[in-house]
Amino acid sequence: MSRCLPIFIISFNRGAFLRQVIASYRRQTMPVDIVVHDNGSTDPFTLDVLADLQAQGVTVHRRPAIKSARHLSRVNSTVRNYFGWFGRRSRYVVTDCDIDLSAARPEALEVYNELLDQFPDVACVGPMLRIEDIPPSYPLFNHVMNRHIEQL
Repeated sequence: MSRCLPIFIISFNRGAFLRQVIASYRRQTMPVDIVVHDNGSTDPFTLDVLADLQAQGVTVHRRPAIKSARHLSRVNSTVRNYFGWFGRRSRYVVTDCDIDLSAARPEALEVYNELLDQFPDVACVGPMLRIEDIPPSYPLFNHVMNRHIEQL
């Protein structure tokens, strides 16, 4: 099995962010295998970025655009296909273009890995956006805030 940590990055029309987030993961001391799960990007710049990444050896899975909430789980098939090559799953990361590790220490992924070793009952560890990090200018700000409040 690959000794690299597979990182599945969900993308849709976010070319500039995609380059940035990939660079942040490549900067980590833990070796990574980048897999982009694209949800039907149509933006010409993003399509160029995806083609460039493929030319650099990044695996890009192009999927149809998401039309309903049930389509959000399509990334699961990308993960299953990836691990189908090896016969069993290992640890992996699923993220999107909003989670950038540029400000994190280069050992961040190793720390997450150690935490999972120390707490075997924990299924997931990693970076996330804090609700206060979402700017009011974000087009879906009200929707995100309402979902957050509903959870509480």
